[in-house]
Amino acid sequence: MKPVWILTMVSSLIWAALGASQQNPTAYVDFEKHDKLSSEKRRDLADSARDVREKLRDRGIESTEDRDDADVLVVILDRRIEVRPSGENDWGGALKQTHYQSRHILSVRYETSATIEESEVALAGAFVTWKRVAGEVAKDAEKWARDHRP
Repeated sequence: MKPVWILTMVSSLIWAALGASQQNPTAYVDFEKHDKLSSEKRRDLADSARDVREKLRDRGIESTEDRDDADVLVVILDRRIEVRPSGENDWGGALKQTHYQSRHILSVRYETSATIEESEVALAGAFVTWKRVAGEVAKDAEKWARDHRP
């Protein structure tokens, strides 16, 4: 009887340890604040930070109020739209039409206690919104937090 009891106890401890390690990471999301930010830029970065928090919550990652309590720190560094020519139609030389494509770009820094990495997330297309870009940042932050968890 004793070996069965010991086996049961050991297996329950292993399952408890596995469950604890599979727990969702927590995140603290903020934007980089410095004196050179205009009020409009500060508002844009704050909006993106709020969008990333919302998208992380949708993925089951809770935001913390204190950066020291978080498994991963997500810092929004910059938010911009780039517009580039994507092609040109030439209608017999008399009329030229240039096509443009816009890209929504968020520059982000991910930090854990041991690792820091900067990245850019860019989406292009007619129906791109800042919330969609924030969703991609949230997906990357979740993967990054799981891969770099202490």
